Amino acid sequence: MADSKGEELENASEQTGKLPAATEMERELAHQAAKEFESRHFDQCLALLSQLTNSRGQDSKVIHNRGVVEYYRSDMAKTDEFKKALQEISHKSRFNLENITNLEDVDQCIVYYNQAVILYHLRQYSKSFNILDKLCPLIEPMDEILSRKVLFLLVELHLCTKRPEKAMGVISMIEKVLYGNGKTTQQDKDGNSKDLAETTTNSNNDIYRIKITQYKVRCCMMSKYLKLCKRELKGLMTALGQQPSIPVTYLKANFEYLRNNFRKAMKFLNSMPPSAKLMATSGESLPVMFYNNLGVIHLHLRKHHLGAFYLRKAIHENGLAAKEYNTVDPTKTLSGRPIYTIAVSRHYELLYNMGVQLLHCGKPTAAFDCLIQSLEQCQINPRLWLRLAECCIMVYRENNLEDRRLSKRLQVIQGSEGSGIHRKLILGSGLRHETLCSESAVIPAPTLEFGSLCLRNALMLLPEDPVLRKSPKRNSDTEQPDIKHPHDNVLIPAPPGNPMRPSEVSNLRCSILAAIAYVSLCLNDYQVALQHAEQLLKQPRLSGAHSQFDSQIGGVSHNGLIATTICSRVSCWVPSGYIIGCIWLGIRQEAGFVSGAWVGMMIFALTWLGIFLLMIPVGYVAGMLLCCGEEEDKT
Repeated sequence: MADSKGEELENASEQTGKLPAATEMERELAHQAAKEFESRHFDQCLALLSQLTNSRGQDSKVIHNRGVVEYYRSDMAKTDEFKKALQEISHKSRFNLENITNLEDVDQCIVYYNQAVILYHLRQYSKSFNILDKLCPLIEPMDEILSRKVLFLLVELHLCTKRPEKAMGVISMIEKVLYGNGKTTQQDKDGNSKDLAETTTNSNNDIYRIKITQYKVRCCMMSKYLKLCKRELKGLMTALGQQPSIPVTYLKANFEYLRNNFRKAMKFLNSMPPSAKLMATSGESLPVMFYNNLGVIHLHLRKHHLGAFYLRKAIHENGLAAKEYNTVDPTKTLSGRPIYTIAVSRHYELLYNMGVQLLHCGKPTAAFDCLIQSLEQCQINPRLWLRLAECCIMVYRENNLEDRRLSKRLQVIQGSEGSGIHRKLILGSGLRHETLCSESAVIPAPTLEFGSLCLRNALMLLPEDPVLRKSPKRNSDTEQPDIKHPHDNVLIPAPPGNPMRPSEVSNLRCSILAAIAYVSLCLNDYQVALQHAEQLLKQPRLSGAHSQFDSQIGGVSHNGLIATTICSRVSCWVPSGYIIGCIWLGIRQEAGFVSGAWVGMMIFALTWLGIFLLMIPVGYVAGMLLCCGEEEDKT
């Protein structure tokens, strides 16, 4: 094994030794090819690289540059061929392009960067992150232009994955590289050092400054720091002057939307109508963005049907854009269309917005169908699971107007017996809706059982409830200030929307707990309903509506648990006859026979004497006879 490994190393050294140093003519050809590439004269650049290929055909740099020029020449449509070229370069240079473990050669950085760009356009963000994490330690020895591209791509990845705090850290690193203690000096022809600000043109500095400011504005919007966002947006408008641009206009509209100035946001959107088909820099369809934003704005204006109309137009435009750039050859999954149009479809994001809009329109079944499809990409969004549960609740009971009729309310009380202090009410079956589904709860359907599963998923996706945290024991006389948890200030991801702040998480938890209590009550699971109702009352950010709703749910759950609660609290000290009597009493009470409850409880208490008198069944028999007597009275 050692001899064979030594022979491989010798062969590798011989292959690298066969490659001669570049001559002055070859360097001049490479310099001219770089100029032609920057001028986007790809045919002339490819002709110069062909001359270099004749003399340096085994040079991996020449092969890589030729593949890049051919890729740009095809308008980035030959993605499959470009990926094969990168694989060929990695094979010749003896490194694995798919699995990057350690990166020591700086010349390999450009190949890995191109691979990361392809993965970014394919929305494979985790794989692209793995590559850029290995490239970041080599920022200093890396080429200056390449280091900037790596950092800008890393910022874009953080923003696409909704991590604005990490994106701001990379932006500060970019500012250090450009204007701080990065590569700030450069040698001129005479050997004198000059500052980077002197060697870089003012136009390039302005472009980088505008780009960095746009990233800062996006980070502030995503983090909901509106004051800082307003300052950065004002600086961006000053830098651009009177030149209107589509990205800045949409940033201004988004800023006004976050400030609840919906009319002003709509005004900014209408100032830039969707005339252009596609933005080549970002791959976003402008008609889709325009109609989607209008639909979301009308949602907050409570014009839900008009918002649904705009969202239908957005879904239609999205289908046209996806069909226009769909590949024809099934063998080439990526080629045949520009790489920035591969992930142009926003189908699932639009379905999510459409589902929420239809839910507000009072169409829970259609909303459920839309939201269940968007679940394929947004499984970690607790809001989506809550919306699915709300669809199930609305299908089960759309409103309470039917129950408020006099004929329905008279069904609660069937009549009365006796008079004075001995008067007793005979209760009916009530207004219970027995429309429970017999299918499994895991089957996606607008049923209460599936809604209960959705609510449990939503609660699991939220961070730990501060109410349930185990706090150290403290004296009752002295008050100890609350200890902040490290997760209290962490943004919770909720794709496709912006991450949630701690206050939003607290409000969402209250809504989920209230929905769980209601669904459990409808499913006759009084124990779970009472448990979540009590947990809801302990929440620090409880609104008045939730408090009132929780009191009603808690009262109904307590009434439904009157038998099971008594059994659970006294099971450790009540004899078996008492327990069995309680069970019978609960069954009879649920059927509507509650007039003998107090007498039954007194008889059950007599079973304490039965412990010593060997009369344990007395309480059970007496309680059962009393309930049977009440049944005869009612008949």
